[in-house]
Amino acid sequence: MQSRLFSAAAFALGIRVASAGLSFASMVMISRWIGPDEYGAFAVMLTLGSFIGLAATLGLPTLVLRVIPQLLSHSDDMPDDALRGLLKTSYLSILWCGAAASVLLAGYGFIAGNVIAMCAAALILPFAYAEHQAHALRALNKIGAALLPRDIYWYGGMTLLGAMGALSILPQADAASAFLLITGVLVLFMLLQGSSVLKNIRSAEARAGIPHQIKWRAEAFFLWLSTMSQAVQRHLTVVVSAPFLTAAETGAFFAAHRTALLLSLPLIAANLVASPWIARAWGDGNVTRVQRLCKLISIGAAIPALLGLVVIFYAGAFLLGLFDPSFSAAIGALYVFAAASLVNALCGPTGGLMLMTGNEKPFVGIQISAQVLSLLVVAVAAWQYGLIGAALGAAFGTVGWNVVVWLWCRRHIGVDPAVTSWVWPCRSKT
Repeated sequence: MQSRLFSAAAFALGIRVASAGLSFASMVMISRWIGPDEYGAFAVMLTLGSFIGLAATLGLPTLVLRVIPQLLSHSDDMPDDALRGLLKTSYLSILWCGAAASVLLAGYGFIAGNVIAMCAAALILPFAYAEHQAHALRALNKIGAALLPRDIYWYGGMTLLGAMGALSILPQADAASAFLLITGVLVLFMLLQGSSVLKNIRSAEARAGIPHQIKWRAEAFFLWLSTMSQAVQRHLTVVVSAPFLTAAETGAFFAAHRTALLLSLPLIAANLVASPWIARAWGDGNVTRVQRLCKLISIGAAIPALLGLVVIFYAGAFLLGLFDPSFSAAIGALYVFAAASLVNALCGPTGGLMLMTGNEKPFVGIQISAQVLSLLVVAVAAWQYGLIGAALGAAFGTVGWNVVVWLWCRRHIGVDPAVTSWVWPCRSKT
C-alpha cells in the first residue's frame, strides 16, 4: 500500500507542481498583459465565478468521489446501470443549477452595469463541470485524465495567451476581454474531458455493476455545504476584502494568496490519490489502514511545506515582483498566508478524513462557524488595517478550522490525521 500510495501521489504531485508553475506563470503573464489595476478586477472575476461554480455543483463531486469506490468494492449485488444513472443525474442537476446561477448573476450585472458580475457568470458552468468531472475520474483512479485538462492544458493555455499579450503579440486587453478568452479555453477542455468520463464509466460498468439506491440528495446537501465552506478561504476572502482595498491592492492580495498556496501542493496531491482509498478502507471497517494512510499523507505534506516556507522567506518579494513590481509591498501578507498554509499541511488530511468517513455534518458545522467568523474578521481588518489586516483575517480562518477538526478527528473518529500521529497516537473508536 505504501509504495502504491507514494507512486500515485508522486504522479499527482508532479501534475500539481507543473500546474502550480503554470498557474503562477499564467497569473504573472496576465498581470503583465492587462496591468495591475485591471488585474485586480480580473482577480475578482475569477474568484467570484469559481466560487459560484463550486456552489452549482451541489456537493455532487464529493458524493461521487466517496460513493463510487465503496460501491466498486461491493459489486456482486449491484445493478448494471447505477453508475451511469448517478452520473446522469449529477450532470443534469449541475446543468440546471449552474445555468440558473449564470443567468441570475449576468442579469444582475446587466441591470447594475457591473461588468465584473457579467463576466464572472460565464465561468460558472465550465468551472462546475471541471470540478465534477475531475472528481468522477479520481473516483475511478484515473488521475491523469482527472487532472490534466484543467491543471495543465487550461493553465498552459492561459500562460500562452498571457505571454502573447505581454509580448504585444496580442493587442492590449482589459480584464473582461482576458477573462472571457480564458473561460473559452476552459470550455474547450471540459468538452474533451467529458468524453473521457463516459469512456471510463463504460469501462467500470463492464468490470462491475453498481448496486444500491443512493439517497444522494440527503448526502449531497451536507457535502455541498462542506465544499462551499472550504471554498470560502480560496475565493470569498478576495471578494470580501476588495471593497476596502484599491484595485492594485486587491491584485497584490490575490497574488500573495496564490503564491502561498504552493505550500499546500503536496497535501493536495496526496489527498487526490488517497481520498478514495480512505473511503474504501473506512467502508471495510479497517480503521488501522485509515490511520496508516493519514500518517503517510501528513509526513509527505509537512516536509515539502517546511522547505517551501524557507523559499518564500528568502524569495517572497521576488516572486511577488514577477506579477508587478508594486506587488512586492504585499510581502507581509505573503508571510502570513505562508504560515497558515504550513499549519494546513502539518494538520494533514483533516477535511478529507471527515468527509470520506461520513462525518460531513460536524465538519460542516466546524467549517461554517470558522469561515463566517473569518470573513467578518477579514472585512473589519481590511477596513481598519488594509492588506495585512485582510491577510491576518484569512489566516485566522485557515488555522482555526484545521486545529478544531484535528482535535475532533482524534476524539471522535480515533484517527489522527496530523503529523502528531507519529509521536502521539490515539486510541481507535471502532
